[in-house]
Amino acid sequence: MGDYEEFERAVNMVIGQVTTFDINSKVQVFEVTIRVLGGLLSAHLYASNPTLLNGYKLPNYNGELLDLAIDLADRLLPAFQSPTGIPYPRINLRTGLVPGDTSETCSAGAGSLLLEFGTLSRLTGNPIYEHVAKRAFNEVFKRRSPSTDLLGNTIDAETGHWTNTITGIGAGIDSFLEYAVKAYILFGEPSYWDVWHTLYASVKMYLQDHNKFIYKNINLVTTALATAWIDSLAGFFPGLQVLAGDVESAIKGHLQYWGIWSTFQMIPERYNYFTGRPEIGFYPVSSRGAAKGLIRGSCGLSLSSRLIFSIGRRRIRFISPLGSKYWWTFLIIPKWM
Repeated sequence: MGDYEEFERAVNMVIGQVTTFDINSKVQVFEVTIRVLGGLLSAHLYASNPTLLNGYKLPNYNGELLDLAIDLADRLLPAFQSPTGIPYPRINLRTGLVPGDTSETCSAGAGSLLLEFGTLSRLTGNPIYEHVAKRAFNEVFKRRSPSTDLLGNTIDAETGHWTNTITGIGAGIDSFLEYAVKAYILFGEPSYWDVWHTLYASVKMYLQDHNKFIYKNINLVTTALATAWIDSLAGFFPGLQVLAGDVESAIKGHLQYWGIWSTFQMIPERYNYFTGRPEIGFYPVSSRGAAKGLIRGSCGLSLSSRLIFSIGRRRIRFISPLGSKYWWTFLIIPKWM
């Protein structure tokens, strides 16, 4: 939006108020990585490179955000010290792993750390961050079903055994697929594209229904239908399909979610496609939070369809009073989330 002074103010506020992550607090490794670590890294890249800000240079910025990112990542590293290399889901930022805590994590939470940890390694020259995130990603992937090539929803970081064998493209698996594509784009390593290609072929074979509008939740071994609902988090998938080059499938998937939104003026947490009604009659955060996936799908499709571009613009206007004025910014905001 060109508000460089506000960006500078925000950077200085963080630097002035956050000097360390030495905090006696148990956090979720995945959420802190994609939001806090990712936010610090993206802000550092902008603050340290005036070309990204049209020549605007932040005075007196000396890499403090990168220092904070290193401090945070170092405190997350012990989470990867499981027998499998799959990270434990939670860690105390001051004391480390908490004895007796659960070792059950989800495929998305364990495998969606590549962009942030990989970027940190590239910026610092320290390979450890990318190494642990890449190992975690590969350890989850190699435990896919040998009969279907699909991932389970949750897995035990200590044993490597699936604890929930339902598979789909929504909650628990969503960002694993996303990071496979984006890690290939960011780092240029063909192995990440191979992972996407393998998983996506199975998604289309086993999860996509006959009319190609819905992606079902099934048992990853037997392929039996596991649920009759789709969830709000899967609304991102059309945007990812565009990024990967499958625009035709993206349009159909997006229209399914657009139809749900048009009916209920929100995306239910779970929508039952047999009954045509919400499976859960409330959303735990808000309709604005539920919209994020659909907005991302709309923005991706806007590159290839003026109709979908119009849909995305109208949804953003509905979500926020500022949407009608600043709808275009959703097309240029970097995706670190």
